[in-house]
Amino acid sequence: MAALADSYVFSVYESQPDIELEGVSLFNSNKFIFSRPETGNRILFFLIDCNTNLPVAKFSVVIIRDQAFSPWKAPYGSVECSRSAGREVISTFVVQILEWLKKNAVSRLKIVHYPDFYNQEISDIIRDCYVENGIELNVSDRNQHLPVSTAIFSSVILSDERRRLNNCFKRGFSGEMGNFSRLREAYKLLVMARKRKNYPEAMPYDELERMFLLHPDHYLLFTTMDDDKIIAAVISIRINANIVYNFYHADHEDYLNFSPTVMSINFVYAYCQENSIPFIDLGISSLDGEINEGLYRFKRELGAIDSHKKRFLWIK
Repeated sequence: MAALADSYVFSVYESQPDIELEGVSLFNSNKFIFSRPETGNRILFFLIDCNTNLPVAKFSVVIIRDQAFSPWKAPYGSVECSRSAGREVISTFVVQILEWLKKNAVSRLKIVHYPDFYNQEISDIIRDCYVENGIELNVSDRNQHLPVSTAIFSSVILSDERRRLNNCFKRGFSGEMGNFSRLREAYKLLVMARKRKNYPEAMPYDELERMFLLHPDHYLLFTTMDDDKIIAAVISIRINANIVYNFYHADHEDYLNFSPTVMSINFVYAYCQENSIPFIDLGISSLDGEINEGLYRFKRELGAIDSHKKRFLWIK
């Protein structure tokens, strides 16, 4: 523990701390970080306001040999901070983190930052603080998100997807949310769909099930049904009060003409309306900066808006 200035203290934890940054999103929370099986050492950094004894900034890494990752096998890590933390405070925090890494023989740091739309102003400040201190912008992927309003979902999406959604309703397809007993069935559909689309493999089922059990208020399953058969599924994660993240989606190959994934997203949208959640993060539509045109177009037809999800690299 070392004093940054008269007003702040830099603290490092190698085990689960008894403090937490107020409003921190799920993926950067102590509970999530220490619920994951890791192969390296978890290190958490906090910046503490001496006047309140509360954290104003947080950053975590997993260290494997001489490399540090923020995050390790999660959608994002990076610095999160309170609105009271200004540019100078964040920059000082970044400097202290890098000094600690150097002293502990870490020669490389990889950071995945959350999508800019989560907090554009803070994201811009953090980006500048990274770059000014030698953490280079490595990749900027295209991210897409869907604003949630009081308007019904069918009025938000474009005409082709609206027609498909209406056909789903006419066919008598139904939806449900939260039936954990059908997670394995939905997972099998997910595996087949990802293989069909040449997407990377999904996380192992046992790990996914474990996260549903450990974080029941955050991990959500939405399914579209033809009678009792799952024909589409969306696994979403409520990461904070304002954002639901579309983690996985899948559809049955026999129902592609109906595009039942749109119906599942309709149920996610309705859930967000009911719970006053203003955004659905539909995830990235590019890989290493190269846009997947089909995926990008599909999300645009749902009414999605573009932002960016950046990756940074520091080499000692």
